[in-house]
Amino acid sequence: MEMRLPPGALICEVELPQPVRYGGVTPVYIRVFVDGAFYRRAICYYRVTVYENILVAVHDLMIEKPVAAADVRVEERSVTGNAGQYLTSPEELMGRVPVRMIRAGSPLGKDMLQNPVIIESGAPVTLLASFNGVEVKTDGVALQKGRKGAVIRVRNARSGKMLRGRVVDAATVEILNGK
Repeated sequence: MEMRLPPGALICEVELPQPVRYGGVTPVYIRVFVDGAFYRRAICYYRVTVYENILVAVHDLMIEKPVAAADVRVEERSVTGNAGQYLTSPEELMGRVPVRMIRAGSPLGKDMLQNPVIIESGAPVTLLASFNGVEVKTDGVALQKGRKGAVIRVRNARSGKMLRGRVVDAATVEILNGK
């Protein structure tokens, strides 16, 4: 941007009319004063890019295969539009597996990993139910694969009743709402 100005003392006021949009175009308003009197207004547009040290896959990471610290490297990358959504520390990988195949060189996003399957369909499990402070345990069978925290269908081994519960660990499912 070029602006011809008359001689005198210059003062420039700069204003951001909206929050900075990472990766998008951000307007910047500039007001120019000469000897204390308003002279001209200009608008400049900037593209702001944020860089962060994030984890990047060293080689292709296969679905359901646990990811280790040796499978990734830290690299400075543009995080435009996704700041805070990428993994930054190998500790965030502990015990996690890819949701889908991740190509070598791809940044690892938080939504790209999940807990591994810890209960297989048909596995014997302990069903845990709580009602009014009373806790009941019984034998059951998982009817679906399950990850820690996931809700799966199970069958009570004694009554044959189908239930839904949240996976607590590799051998325990907590029944939801007593159903």
